[in-house]
Amino acid sequence: MASDKARFFAERAEYLATMFLTRPPDVSVERPSHDYGIDLLVSVKSSERSAELFGVVVKGDIEVEKTLLSDRSRVRATVATALRKQVEHATFPIGVLIFDMRTDEGYFGWVLQPRVAGSVSPGLTLQSSIDVAALDEERLEHVVADVQAWYNARLRRRRALG
Repeated sequence: MASDKARFFAERAEYLATMFLTRPPDVSVERPSHDYGIDLLVSVKSSERSAELFGVVVKGDIEVEKTLLSDRSRVRATVATALRKQVEHATFPIGVLIFDMRTDEGYFGWVLQPRVAGSVSPGLTLQSSIDVAALDEERLEHVVADVQAWYNARLRRRRALG
């Protein structure tokens, strides 16, 4: 019974994630064909490239306090450690999207955050603690902008290197 409930929450959280993430018309979502440690592969259409990808680990629970701190600003340390281990070898940005199954509220944070800092080559930072914020239209715009900026910086770097 408990595994049926967990499976139901996992599937429902993935549907909610797909609904939220695909609100912008240039974003599409699919399940990866293999187990890469992520639940969803998100593609942002780009004028210069075929797609800009990032991965998302999706979690959903009726007791979201098991995953998030009580103020819902950060992923609990034990969960963050497991997430870091799960995605530490990824080569593109990876986020986590956590849903409260009672309210359908989603919280997004970067596990493997895209980093673009001035003239330094773009990179990915494995977060020691995972801060989250409520997933709304503005937050989703920032997520997409972070991914696009990272891919743009990588493209500029490659062109500069010849």
